[in-house]
Parts: sequence; structure tokens; C-alpha cells
Amino acid sequence: MKVAKRKKRSISTKLEKNVINRYILRNLFITLFSMLFVLTGIAWLTQVLRLISFMVTSRISIFSFLHFTTLLLPNILMVILPITLFAVVLFVYNRLASDRELIAMQATGMNIKFLSKPAFIFIAIITLFTYFITFYLSPSFSLKFRDYKFNITNSVVAMLIKEGEFTEITKGVTLYVKEAKKEGLFEVFIHDSRRPDRPRTVLAQQGKISDSENGMKIVLANGTLQEKRDNNYAFGNFETYSVDMGILKESSRSSYKPNELFVHQLFNARKLGYAKTDSSFDLYRMEGHKRIITPLYNIIFGLLALIGLLRAKFNRNKNFALIWVIFFMGLIQTFYILFLQFLVKAYNLWPLVYIITFVIICIEFYILLSDKFAIWKVKRNGRKVKIKEV
Repeated sequence: MKVAKRKKRSISTKLEKNVINRYILRNLFITLFSMLFVLTGIAWLTQVLRLISFMVTSRISIFSFLHFTTLLLPNILMVILPITLFAVVLFVYNRLASDRELIAMQATGMNIKFLSKPAFIFIAIITLFTYFITFYLSPSFSLKFRDYKFNITNSVVAMLIKEGEFTEITKGVTLYVKEAKKEGLFEVFIHDSRRPDRPRTVLAQQGKISDSENGMKIVLANGTLQEKRDNNYAFGNFETYSVDMGILKESSRSSYKPNELFVHQLFNARKLGYAKTDSSFDLYRMEGHKRIITPLYNIIFGLLALIGLLRAKFNRNKNFALIWVIFFMGLIQTFYILFLQFLVKAYNLWPLVYIITFVIICIEFYILLSDKFAIWKVKRNGRKVKIKEV
């Protein structure tokens, strides 16, 4: 009979623990989605306001613009997820502590290791998702964003060309076209003063807009070229001549920014031809290290929030402990920002960022799970009493 009762009690205890695990985990995810919706929306709106001038000049529809700006979401999530996770863990466990639910759970024999389990699962899932963003979603969407902007700008330039009017396509480049048809441009005049010491004037019978490695260019046929050099003018005829409009140099298909490459490409940027110099190669490699380190912020901030709640004294000083935890979170975040900037100039010290991250995580686990830091205390009859962990 005693054995049967013990088995029954063991089964009921396991069920209770599973229910509590699911309860805390559900609250963590519900709070996360709520906070992410608000914070992502605010960050996305700031990017929309920054690109609103591009929408006006490009004359694209509101739906195309919304699709265009949603490509920025992975980069936004990569930045705000660790901070949001910290706020979520702090909020959920603080609410449990304020409602005395944590003390009730502790009184039934649930120790800190058990109460931390839902947060560990939550942190692990968010960390893996952040790795998915940094390794795949962020570079993929950045490439789509660049190509989308490239195509929009090219189509806008084509729309700006009006028959019989002088049009400033970009700063320093004026274009005149007598006729613009599907077959191409006819009777073309181009004045290029981007180099004040060597202005050029081009006349051609025909022309056609096409893409180049550096952006948009106009390929001309059967014309003349006039160029000023040291107060002298040089003249020449040509059968074919191309004028690089230089509109999309930043978005050119040959030059890739670090955020537009995958991790394995970043560490091989010199071999693949993306980095031309040692200093630029260091920038690409530091972006790769940043992609690896960023998801680990979730672990650091999540454990820090747990320490602030589960290792805090349940009395009036609890809010003071929360202030210190928030302060340390900001301090760690600032340290990583400054340290990663420093490593760009001193790339040989990059192993330090992994060593420091590993040490911080180990210290946090030790403080959270070690019995030496078991300071669950409540006040009974004016005396502080430590509740024994089971």
C-alpha cells in the first residue's frame, strides 16, 4: 500500500510540475509575442520614416513600399530580440514573485533549478531562432532588399526620361532625349559634369538603358564625344559608347556589404573577392564573429534576469535588486558594442570576445544554480528565514 501511495504521489508530483512548467513557458511566449509586436512595430516605423522620401521619389504603390520595408524585419529582430527576451523573463518572473506564486511553488518543494527550467527552454528556443536569423534570414532579406531597391530605382530613372525635355538624372548628369520608345532612345544628348575638371558632352543617334556592375548605364551608338582637358577640348566619334550613370554604386551587384553576405562568405571574403584590402577583410570577418556572438546575448541577458528574480530577497529590497540587474544588462550591452568596435582595429584579439562571453555565461550559471547563493528569504515574525531548497 505504501509503495502504491508513493508511486501515486510521484505521478501526481510530476503532473503538477509539468503543469507549472507549461504555465510559466506559456506566459513567457505570450509576453514575448506581445512585446515583440510593439517594439518591432516601433523600430519598423522608424525605418519607414527614413525611407519615405524614397517612396515619394520612386512613385511606387503603398503595397510595394510595405513589401519593400518588411524586408528589413530580420535585421530589426536580430537587434531587439535579446533585449526583449531580458524584459520578458524579468516581467514574467517578477509578476510570479509579486503574486507570491514563486514562494508558494518553493514551499511545495520546487527549487530554483526547477523554476528556472521553463526559462532555460525559452532561452534555448529564442537563441536557436536568433541563429537562424543571423545565419540565414538577415543576409537573405538584405540581398532581396538591395535587389528590390536596385530594380525600383532603375525603373524610376526610365520613367523620369521625358521626350523633348532636359532631365537631371543624377547630380551632375543631364539627359535630353528627342524620342523614347520600347526599342530604345533616339537623338540623345548627355552632359556629364561629375568631374568639374573634365566635363563631357555626348551626342548620339541611338541609346538604350541597361544594367552594369556599378548600376545603371546608357549604351549609346553612332555619336560624338566632346571632353574638356586643361582648357583644351578633345573631340571624337564612336560607334558604341556607354555612360555609367553611377546611381546605384552603393547597391551595385559587384560590391556586397557585410550584412548582405552569409557567415561562410564573410570569413572567406578575401578569397571570394568581396574584400579588396586587409582592413576591409577585417570588417567582413568581424561581421561574421558578430553574427555568432549576437544570439548568445539571449543566454547572457536571460540568465541575468533569472538571477535578479530567483536570487533576490522577497522583501522590500526586491526592487533595488531589479534596478541593479537592469543596470548590469545595460553595462554588458555597452561593453559588447564598444569592444566589437575596438576589435575592428585590433582584429588579432578576436578570441577574447568568445572567452569573455563564455566566462560571463559560466559565472551566471554558477550564481543561479549553486547552493552557496541560496538566498530565498522571507520575513516571519520580523526575522529573516531561509526556505530550505528540496
